[in-house]
Amino acid sequence: MRDKIFFIRINGEVDHVFHPASSQHGFIDGDTDSNGRLIMHMDEHVDADDYMMNKYWDFGSSQWKDRDPCPGQHYFWNGSSWELDSDKIIEVIRAQRHRLLARSDWTQLPDSPLSTDMRNAWAGYRQELRDITNNLEGVESPEDVNWPEPPA
Repeated sequence: MRDKIFFIRINGEVDHVFHPASSQHGFIDGDTDSNGRLIMHMDEHVDADDYMMNKYWDFGSSQWKDRDPCPGQHYFWNGSSWELDSDKIIEVIRAQRHRLLARSDWTQLPDSPLSTDMRNAWAGYRQELRDITNNLEGVESPEDVNWPEPPA
């Protein structure tokens, strides 16, 4: 019977699963690898995908525990629960804001064909974009942001 070898991050998540061709692989159960991951031999019949998605290793009790599925792409496992990565969300929102600002740069150029009123409307839109990160309370995803509409 061939083992699967799980490499477990410090937060308890299964990072990688290795399927050795033979038992002469050199990985010792309970050791850590050069990346600081715990090495654990698992029976070949264990569903590695299930462990990667639905379980974590609790270092305090030295046992596997169930966990809820990840609630969204902007969450990370902190060792005992899913935590919103607000820095990542702000990074994604800023990138979208920069794209929208870049698309409207032409409206503020001196040789823009826009009327003064339209140029001012675009300037207001661009200011709303710059201010978008000032009020992100309760935002759990970039999709939650109420983006301003460009002038028509």
